[in-house]
Amino acid sequence: MENTEQSSFTQIVKNELSYKKRKPKERVSVLLGIMICSKINFKGEYEIESEIISVMNLVLMILQKEFGYEAKIIHEKKNKITKNIIHQIILPKDIYQKFPFYKDLSEENYDKLFEKYIPNSIICGVFLKTGTINDPENGNYYLGITIPNEKLIETINSEFYKLEGDRQIQFKHFVRRNHDILYLKKSLQIGNFLAYINAITAMLNYENIRLTRDYNNNDNRVTICYSANYEKALKNGINNIKDIKIVEKCYGLQNFSERDLKIFEIRLDHADSSYTELSEIAAKNNITISRSTIVKIFSDLKKLADKCRLHYPNVENEIKIELKTTLMDEE
Repeated sequence: MENTEQSSFTQIVKNELSYKKRKPKERVSVLLGIMICSKINFKGEYEIESEIISVMNLVLMILQKEFGYEAKIIHEKKNKITKNIIHQIILPKDIYQKFPFYKDLSEENYDKLFEKYIPNSIICGVFLKTGTINDPENGNYYLGITIPNEKLIETINSEFYKLEGDRQIQFKHFVRRNHDILYLKKSLQIGNFLAYINAITAMLNYENIRLTRDYNNNDNRVTICYSANYEKALKNGINNIKDIKIVEKCYGLQNFSERDLKIFEIRLDHADSSYTELSEIAAKNNITISRSTIVKIFSDLKKLADKCRLHYPNVENEIKIELKTTLMDEE
């Protein structure tokens, strides 16, 4: 779902795009993208709005450099949702009608505009006007653009269909409060989009944060997995040692084979080792035994210990357990 609040990362991206050096045709194309997503008021004036002042300064610069028009920024409206000030530029009809793209500024002519001007600069303007991107630090990867009509959606998607291989960008579409929204949730495609609109520094920063976060998450998963396995091995070890001590107290261990007694000894010295690790330790002591055989030994031992528990309910209170673990060995 679209993030309605302008995140700090959105501002970082838009600041970079606003201060980027461009050629005249690129600047006009950016303004075109911004105006396509702007509204005309009841007076027939274009209202260009943004919560980010750098975007408005970019519009001022383009209007002055390319059309010689000295516009002013109005700072008076407030966004009811974010409580942020909305900066506004009003373009009178007699001004914007002189723009070279004005006569084609309608839905049926979008294809012509994208052919005549620079597509990635137009789409950059669209993003500057309505785009938002979540901070990758949060792990909720999302980039969205609010589009004024379905024809613009078709035109933008047709541009991205031309991209090949790892550069592909495939927007998804949903409608929210009667607004069409194109969005991306795959981190790789978000990076591709930032590169496409020439937000190169933001793209590199985004990828760096994403890769670092994904690496840390993977490292955490490994740590959690290791901890879970360790806890399981230690729990098994404690239960095995209890069974050894209980059977020894109730029946003695004289009826067990030399091999089994050696496994008991290894277990007493390695309470936190897994059954696979016990098999490896046994091999170092010239005892060839599989994990499954060790499991069977301790399963049979538990049956004897449970019989003892049944006849002597307090037997566990009478045994003394001393745990020896690999962590103790390391210390």
